[in-house]
Amino acid sequence: MYERILVPIDHSARSQEAARAALEIARRFKASIVALHVVAPYSPHSVGQIRSRIVRQVSAAEYDALAVTKANAALERVAALAKTARVACETRLVANADPAAVIVEQARKARADLIVMASSGRKGIERLFLGSVTREVLEKSPKQLLVCR
Repeated sequence: MYERILVPIDHSARSQEAARAALEIARRFKASIVALHVVAPYSPHSVGQIRSRIVRQVSAAEYDALAVTKANAALERVAALAKTARVACETRLVANADPAAVIVEQARKARADLIVMASSGRKGIERLFLGSVTREVLEKSPKQLLVCR
């Protein structure tokens, strides 16, 4: 039924749980996974994504280096879980300001049958201002989508 599963991840615990769910599905269907992390380009608003202990403002170059390091660590965690589960895993890192568009595009490029992703659980004013990547993917993607909460 499923041959390739796209798993967009961030740095959240929910994202790691979604990756575990995707790996279980992949193991059962003898499918492979593509773990994807989208890094936002540098801006004063994107610095919070790297959750660094640096107190001073970081430069664009410092942000890029830290963001890529953290993204690769998150992707490596999924790759290690996949190795343990004996599931083929490819990792992709893309820099873009529109994560939902990247997820939909990468699902197409990877020829994914399924997208498995976490929902941030944002509510109220936070959701109004920050939006929901999951909701956008649901609206834009022709692929099946499993949302993990």
